Amino acid sequence: MEFKMVDDKSMTEQVQEFQFIGNKIAISGIALDENFYVGAIVSKHPPSSKEYISQLLDKKEDFTLEQLLQHLQIEQET
Repeated sequence: MEFKMVDDKSMTEQVQEFQFIGNKIAISGIALDENFYVGAIVSKHPPSSKEYISQLLDKKEDFTLEQLLQHLQIEQET
């Protein structure tokens, strides 16, 4: 399964799809930590949001998944 974020879907919807994939992996017995989710979401963002993500990560080194989702939701709404 490949996960790649695109411009024509909301970030929230795409992150939920990614979490669904992660949950399927977890059900199979493979544990994924929060850093994996954060890193994967950040790395799969489309070019249109890369600058925002870079600026966000420059401000704080460790983001929880919840913090990242909050920031992405705010960015999507603006």
